[in-house]
Amino acid sequence: MLGLKASSVVWRFKGDNYFRQRSMSAVDLTFTYHGSASGTVLADEWQRDNAQYIASELCTAVETSYSLAYMYQVFGDNKYADRTETTLFNAMPVMMSGDKWTHSYMSSPNMPFAVSTIQSDGSVPPVFTTANSGVSTTFGMEPQYPCCTVNHPQGYPKFVSNSWVSRGSRGLAHALLGSTTVNTNVNGGDVSIQCTTNYPFTNSLSYSITAANDFDLYLRVPDWLNLETSKLAVTRSAAGKASSTTNVPVASDGTGMQKIAISKGTTTISYSLGISPRVESLADKTVAIFWGNLLYALDVGYTKTTSLPHAYGDPNSSGIGGLPFKQLRDEYINSTKEWNVAIDPSTIKYNGIGAGDKMPDPIFEHNAPANFMTVDGCQIKWDLKMGVTPDRVPSDRTCTSERKTYRLIPYGAAKVHMSEMPTVQF
Repeated sequence: MLGLKASSVVWRFKGDNYFRQRSMSAVDLTFTYHGSASGTVLADEWQRDNAQYIASELCTAVETSYSLAYMYQVFGDNKYADRTETTLFNAMPVMMSGDKWTHSYMSSPNMPFAVSTIQSDGSVPPVFTTANSGVSTTFGMEPQYPCCTVNHPQGYPKFVSNSWVSRGSRGLAHALLGSTTVNTNVNGGDVSIQCTTNYPFTNSLSYSITAANDFDLYLRVPDWLNLETSKLAVTRSAAGKASSTTNVPVASDGTGMQKIAISKGTTTISYSLGISPRVESLADKTVAIFWGNLLYALDVGYTKTTSLPHAYGDPNSSGIGGLPFKQLRDEYINSTKEWNVAIDPSTIKYNGIGAGDKMPDPIFEHNAPANFMTVDGCQIKWDLKMGVTPDRVPSDRTCTSERKTYRLIPYGAAKVHMSEMPTVQF
């Protein structure tokens, strides 16, 4: 997916708007026809269609997020920053165990099983195009081609390195929101900023700023934000004491940035994002449920077995012993609850956590995040494709069970999941 930004790189050198439009169109067309709610691109080696069983590589999430972060810096279009965060907070963590010692090669929007699909006769149902080893959605050291084993560690470092950007001669901008620290020189003076937050699990960001000279700080305002319920409070200190607090209306300058004039000395900023559950319509009359940039998925339960790690070309062996790190393993994860569920989005209720609440570490593990939603729904008839994974979402949404309240959890923590869900109306 590095090709998404290729024409924008050329545009910077040539200045021909043909390349600018080519890069922007590449993103628009790719996500219109092959985009996943998690922020990645549905392409199990090939871009085929938008069926919910089509998978994406972990490499795709890494490279898509990097391309989008680059394009935000080049073009200043806020949607690229939003997409970057969506990919890094959803598509990346869902494909890795919390300790990062195992990862999956492929993950699908609707995937309640991450187990071997190798049949008793050794055959593998060809759900995917080339990644048909039978274990490409399981978790391990090298569940499929080794590209993702060596590529996935770039994802979060590139996100952090692109989080802060300069803007003009006297500006510093927090482009990708998250808990980070930056030490740099702006307007001829040293600047140190620490952003403390549990975002994207909470809606509050706190900034502690020390500056040798005056400068302009820019904070990103996501496009999905509710401006009316968002708040900015700026407190300036003199001689170590708070001297004044100013409430600033949150607004976007067209590039998704809110400008705040910072005086030399010490300043603290409290930034509260107006967030509520958001429903996005997708293919086949399905929906995806968000809270901010966090995608939520149906909690289908969780159980796993482990084994010695396998080389990707030899999934039927007993595994590789004698490796120097005991954390190396393969994991096979299954669901323990019903997955064939249609929901009524009008019944969604959100249960969050406070800005100061302690977060588990690692956070992207099943049952680790305290955030969840509830929604009413029912089971429907839903066939398996080739007997191994949920087929395309059926058009018949007739309930085959009683109405029930289901739980939605952050997608990144739901290693098995259903995230693009059919709807019913009660």
